Amino acid sequence: RCASWKTTGFCSNAGYTMDMRKQYCGVACGYCNRDGTQTAAGGGSTYTSCVDKNANCASWAATGFCTNPKTSNSMKLLYCCSTCRPAVLATTSTTAAGSSTVTGSTTTGPTTTTTVAGASNGHPTMIFPALLLLAFFPIFDAQCTGNDAPQCASWSRTGFCSNAGYTMEMRKQYCGVACGFCKRDGSQTAAGGGSTLNSCVDKNANCASWAATGFCTNPATSNSMKLLYCCNTCRPAVLATTTTSTTGASSSTISTSTTTTTTTTTGLLRCASWKTTGFCSNAGYTMEMRKQYCGVACGFCNRDGSQTEAGGGSNLNSCVDKNTNCASWAATGFCTNPSTSNSMKLLYCCNTCRPAVFATTTTTTAAANTTTSTTTTTTTT
Repeated sequence: RCASWKTTGFCSNAGYTMDMRKQYCGVACGYCNRDGTQTAAGGGSTYTSCVDKNANCASWAATGFCTNPKTSNSMKLLYCCSTCRPAVLATTSTTAAGSSTVTGSTTTGPTTTTTVAGASNGHPTMIFPALLLLAFFPIFDAQCTGNDAPQCASWSRTGFCSNAGYTMEMRKQYCGVACGFCKRDGSQTAAGGGSTLNSCVDKNANCASWAATGFCTNPATSNSMKLLYCCNTCRPAVLATTTTSTTGASSSTISTSTTTTTTTTTGLLRCASWKTTGFCSNAGYTMEMRKQYCGVACGFCNRDGSQTEAGGGSNLNSCVDKNTNCASWAATGFCTNPSTSNSMKLLYCCNTCRPAVFATTTTTTAAANTTTSTTTTTTTT
């Protein structure tokens, strides 16, 4: 969707860092070349921080990751820049010499879709809704999470689980349970490599303080999210929870207490289809996640970020800024920028942007009422 985002000002929107604009729409914005190098507008022709972000790059390269046409150059460079760069440059050089165009690799916003000409699968590469959040966090190694994407049942039937075009890490991360590689508690099955949690380390420096405020035991936060960010800190609590659930009266009944949840809304483009496939009522996702990713579509949230009655009330719970840059972003127009959704503003800078968001929604409502009144008067005349 970069072409449309470009027309609505994404490329020059200071509400997004240059790194984000390069990462998601670098080519469309004119900051990056197809081979992953930067244009002059992007800062020069060199690779910035061209290092491997995953410890498995050498083994992946040995099994063809860097030369696999089913994996986009952007994905290769994103995870294994140092290892894959020679192969990527060789591929683009060969393509240029052959006067043909590269087909099949398209990067669309915070999610990447790889469609290869003649391929039989056409599965999207990055699809798990929670990964939209990762656009604003450092890239880290994938592992079992215990939560699958909504489409995993159909993907597993069409060969995703055995598709070598996706690394085992990716298959574990997005459809680990459906593929039989992972258990619901985030540990691996024998098929997934054993019962241990690989690389069970904290990926965020704040895990200790989060745990002190209940992050690891909060039923409104999924086990997948706890293990994804704070595996080492939260694993004992997660395993204790899953053990209790298993030995309890019903392992399928997850406590849906009245714990306050952070309400956010998003304009996630696939919510309409996810709603039809049962996402909104799927207990495999916490209410927190359903509100966060498809709150409006599911009827749990209003456009201004408040909750509907079905979502638990009209108040905005825990309306705090999640990013330390909110004040500076607000100064450059982030909170009032019409090309940034209210959901995004409230998700990262609720305390700072809430007044502007409410003013916008109030103005919009008032304008709509005024228009209706004027139309009625004109008709009468």
